[in-house]
Amino acid sequence: MEIEFETLKVKMSEAIFKKDYEVNTFTTNPAKRLGVLGLVGILQDIAAIHAEKMGFGYDQMLERGSFWVLARQSIRISHWPELFSPLEVRTWSREPKGFNAYREFEILSGDQKIADCTTTWVALDVEKRRPVEIRRDNLPFFPRTESLLDYEAKKLMISREVSDLEIRGSFATRNSDLDLNGHVNNTKFSQWVIDSIPFARHTEFKVVGYHINFLSEVKLDDEVSVFKDLKSSTDNNHLFVGLLKNKEKPAFIVEIETE
Repeated sequence: MEIEFETLKVKMSEAIFKKDYEVNTFTTNPAKRLGVLGLVGILQDIAAIHAEKMGFGYDQMLERGSFWVLARQSIRISHWPELFSPLEVRTWSREPKGFNAYREFEILSGDQKIADCTTTWVALDVEKRRPVEIRRDNLPFFPRTESLLDYEAKKLMISREVSDLEIRGSFATRNSDLDLNGHVNNTKFSQWVIDSIPFARHTEFKVVGYHINFLSEVKLDDEVSVFKDLKSSTDNNHLFVGLLKNKEKPAFIVEIETE
């Protein structure tokens, strides 16, 4: 099965979408700076807005019998701006490959680029819950083909030994955790990992990289336990996995790079 789009395409000049944000009280952490949760929330917001404008937003995809699922995300951060700092976020789509679609981002504060991000997405058939092929010649827009980011979202691996995993917290899903598809919102996984790290540890390091792989659907009333992979983690790389209770399969894997 393939996704059928209209033949009218968005102009090449509109391949890069820009939107202004501000580091506000909803996106800061206790240090009064943009936090990881605030950043992933902004990226999710602009991705949804741009997709809608380009002809493949939530409702538009449902009309074609499919919906987007974020599979992988990698973020590189050089600076965390302070409260009330202005932000300009830029995003664009790359050429798809088979069943994978790709979206990239750049985040600027003033004239300074402070972060970038690359993501991999999959379109799932609403009824079969199986991936749908995305053809390059069937897109409603022109993907960006130059000045692309020089990395792709990481595929993360965890230790297979139970003895290497140390539990850090358990989280039961609530109504407010759900997204438009009725599944736990992508940003909630990030929140659960951050909440599983002792508060004092957050003041001891600076996050310079954040990577997440989404592996299983999490629904209302599911319970997820977050473990730290002690074998795979180092002083500057911290690997976490969220396991669905009673199902013994990972819902997500997160790697946090620090300095």
